[in-house]
Amino acid sequence: MQLFTRMMLLGGNGTDAMEWATKTTAYVNEHSDHSVTAWAAGFGHPIGTVVWSSWMTSHADLLAAFGGLTGDKGYDKMIRSGEAFTTSAPQDSMRQLIHPTAIPTDAGPPEIGSVGVVTTAVAAGGKYAEAMAFGVGIAEHVSSVSGMATSFLADMYGTFGLVSWIGVAPTMAAADEANDAINGDATYMKMIGEVGELFVPGSGHRALFTRFA
Repeated sequence: MQLFTRMMLLGGNGTDAMEWATKTTAYVNEHSDHSVTAWAAGFGHPIGTVVWSSWMTSHADLLAAFGGLTGDKGYDKMIRSGEAFTTSAPQDSMRQLIHPTAIPTDAGPPEIGSVGVVTTAVAAGGKYAEAMAFGVGIAEHVSSVSGMATSFLADMYGTFGLVSWIGVAPTMAAADEANDAINGDATYMKMIGEVGELFVPGSGHRALFTRFA
């Protein structure tokens, strides 16, 4: 499984921008074979950051799912109507699912209002295998301690060695409870303390998103 995401920073009137993003998500879902979800960054990225995501089986699957939108006049009109909110070109990413606590597509997409916590880091040169093993282990432990299913993924493009942990909670309150459980767990703290030279110093980053469409 691969996770396709498109990140964009929206400007202008915030209400209008989010309304456009919501309508765009609905249009894509109505005119493609895959379910796309839209998430707004709350912390860790600039205000106005929106991410669209969809699970794929392969690059060919991605092309088959959304290739038809290229010549779709309705989609083109929708994109053009959002030019007033576009501050820069969107950035696409593909992540390979390395370890799922549960196959992400089994239960369907998270409900609107769900909270996603995304942690990224870059594996150090010569430590790739060890870093990947650590990534799987910490994902399993966080899932068991917090109750928030956390998947471990490797970015396929961009910075070599970039990996991601993505956990999803049904509500912000549930995300808070998961965070408290993790921070209060001695084994988790010990595991983090033993990271050593597995990842590039200072490469860690954490962000929070809320699904709005």
